[in-house]
Formats: sequence, C-alpha cells, structure tokens
Amino acid sequence: IVSGHYSPKKVLFYDYNYNKLTENEISTSGNVTYLCELENNILAIGVYNPYNILLYDISEKEKGIFKEIKTLEGHSGYIKSIIDLNDTYIVSGGQSGSYELFFWNKKNNYSLQKVSGHSSHINCLIKLHEKDTFASCSDDKTIRIWKNTSNIRNINCRIEDRKSGSAGMPRPI
Repeated sequence: IVSGHYSPKKVLFYDYNYNKLTENEISTSGNVTYLCELENNILAIGVYNPYNILLYDISEKEKGIFKEIKTLEGHSGYIKSIIDLNDTYIVSGGQSGSYELFFWNKKNNYSLQKVSGHSSHINCLIKLHEKDTFASCSDDKTIRIWKNTSNIRNINCRIEDRKSGSAGMPRPI
C-alpha cells in the first residue's frame, strides 16, 4: 500500500496489515498531490511546488534508496490526475492556466505534447475499457472522451433537481 503525503513531502509504504515499512520511503522535492503506479513497477508522483511528476523504479533500490528515473517538467499548476494510458503515453492533468492535458511519450524519452480540450481545471482522468481511450472531467462541467490524443466526444453536464429543476444531482444534457 502506497500513501502520498502533502506535508512532510513524502511517499510512504505500508504492508497489508497497515504497518509502515520504514525502510521504504521516498522524500520528494514538493508536496505530494497524486500517485499512479505505471507498468514495470514505476511509480509516478505528482508534486506541488515545483509542479513536476517524479518517476521512480520501486522494484529495486540502489544503496537503500529507490531509483529516481526521471522528472517530468511542464505543468504550470497543481497535478490532480495521472494515468498510464498505453505502451506509448502517460497522461496528466490538473490546475493550470491553459487547461491542457499533458501526454508524456514513454517511447520518446517522455517528450511532452500538450492538448487543449477544457476551459477550466481538469479534475480527473480515467481509463476506459476500449483500448487507448480515456475520459477527462473538468470544472467547466464537461466530460470529454479521448482516443489517444484526440477528443472524440463531449458530454456537457449541469446540476438540476429532477423534481423542481433546482440544484441537485448531475444530469447529462
């Protein structure tokens, strides 16, 4: 079990009985905002201040420390979600002035491609069952469906009470 801590800027590891594994700990350069386990025992750690994603190999240690693979730089705000989309891309999103999705190309040394699609903060990314497809949701009250880097469908949502038409449960429009 892995747990990220905003302060004191650490990732902690626990066994299945919730006992802290004191020999397994990662100190980070910024406050931890998101964790995502990628393929091949790679842990992606979103951090705040600086706004980076830290990649660590958690399958082995060098001199008692997990090996840091790479720091992904490019976000201009708080990282709220990271997914391991497929063999090619890691996708991330969050609070940034440009409201872009960040596609990190694993096959090209994690080169970055930014794709616009929302007009407000991106709150969540989730892989869908169809290959290379995922959804993003935003404060702009939309859910967008993506196939790799292409936006293929938009769903606009509003909050409406089914009886009175006032605030209540979200409903597609």
